[in-house]
Amino acid sequence: MSEKILDDYSKWMVDDKMPAGKQKVLLAAIKLFAKYGYDGTSTASIAQESGMSEATIFKYFKTKRLLLDAVLDPLINQLIPMYADNFINHQLPLNGSFAQTINEAIRNRLAFVYTNRHILKILVSELMVNDVLLGQLKTKLAPIVDNMLNIAEQLGAHSDLDTIDILRLMTGQLVFEFIRMTRLAPTEAYDINTTADKIAQSVLRSLSD
Repeated sequence: MSEKILDDYSKWMVDDKMPAGKQKVLLAAIKLFAKYGYDGTSTASIAQESGMSEATIFKYFKTKRLLLDAVLDPLINQLIPMYADNFINHQLPLNGSFAQTINEAIRNRLAFVYTNRHILKILVSELMVNDVLLGQLKTKLAPIVDNMLNIAEQLGAHSDLDTIDILRLMTGQLVFEFIRMTRLAPTEAYDINTTADKIAQSVLRSLSD
């Protein structure tokens, strides 16, 4: 597992024995939906990007909406839950100091968000308006979130803040950075380490107040 969504997405399509033409359509749709948004992307542009005809697109996906659903389904039902579980159970550093745990957790997730910002932009945009999709993701992540809350509760022993406060501080900063890197100041020259250090310092100051 690479934690690069497009790489793992491509592997999933191969493992699923998906026809090559369908794979090309999905990858082209991901690229264009991320760049122009769902409404700003036509099936004609997807056909041009993929090298497939519009007839081929509609052979696999009856509507553009169903194409978007096909893009999002493996993210919601397989990849995002897999990444979250892997982070909680295998990547989250719990053997160091409290400050080290906070710092490394933020650095790890910030790197994940930055690496996958384009495809996450598609997912987040749809979650904002699609309650059904949001419900599916909540259901998939529920046991992982429970585990995360238990860990955050252990971390909370170091401060007067409760579990939700700790998660709110960390996720709020990460959400802002996601908006900054995708909307406010999109750039390839993003300093993950410096930004992670600043976020961690801010979180730790709040926890110590």
